[in-house]
Amino acid sequence: MGILVRAIPKSLAWLIILASSFLQAAEIFQPECAAIESWSQTYDNSATFEPLPGWEVNALFSDDKTQNLFGKVVVAWDNADTTSLQKSLYECRKEAAAHKDTAMVKQLGTVIKETKKTYKQLRKLWSAQKAVPCEF
Repeated sequence: MGILVRAIPKSLAWLIILASSFLQAAEIFQPECAAIESWSQTYDNSATFEPLPGWEVNALFSDDKTQNLFGKVVVAWDNADTTSLQKSLYECRKEAAAHKDTAMVKQLGTVIKETKKTYKQLRKLWSAQKAVPCEF
């Protein structure tokens, strides 16, 4: 995130950080496994999305996908949200394994790995938010 803040004007960085603080609300929705499986099928290793200037994540986490499925855009997520998503992904993977759906088990495993990468990026965003003193 330090690179992101230096790469854009300070006024815009402040605006992004403040806006993402306001966006953080209730925990993400917990969709059924069928919805998570459909979402996971949209994964494309080469497709990216830039939720903030200079910050790329996989297109799986684009605003339209995360808002529609989880009720929040990815930049508004917090630690509880990422933990909740990981739990759902593991539960759905376990369910797919119980149904002997090896293709879905593999697909969800890939998405779990991508989610961990995105989580690392989110931690950088959260660190930047903490580093910028904000009073409301």
